[in-house]
Amino acid sequence: MLNHKSNNSLGNGASIFDGALKQSKIRIVHNLFAMRVTRTIVYLSQLKDIAVLFPGDIHRLAEFILDCSEAADRINDITHQSNIRHSRPTLHGLSKHFAELTQVHVSLVVKKLEVLEVDFNSAIEFDLPDGTKKRKRAPKTFT
Repeated sequence: MLNHKSNNSLGNGASIFDGALKQSKIRIVHNLFAMRVTRTIVYLSQLKDIAVLFPGDIHRLAEFILDCSEAADRINDITHQSNIRHSRPTLHGLSKHFAELTQVHVSLVVKKLEVLEVDFNSAIEFDLPDGTKKRKRAPKTFT
């Protein structure tokens, strides 16, 4: 039996295609890190007048979910100090949570939220008391 090496071999069992594939993967990852994704923000106050089942229902659920996200971020910041994150729910996520909790079809919730005329990937954020665009993180508490 003959051991025949193809023209595209690098001699160590890897082909030149493997090297090219690795380079393309590195390029793709680099490009993904270089992209900045900006997300539209919907503030809690914008949700106050929207009602699916009763006045303020969406607003109250959004506030609860934001409080939970904030608490989870603080726990993560304390336990993984090298990986500080700031997570926020989206309108799409809020509509799914509302539908699950109330047994209302998600399309009805989405229809009610369309009044906002924003993308459903928009992040929900607490209202800022001083009117600034940047949110200041609450100080870490170590207990």
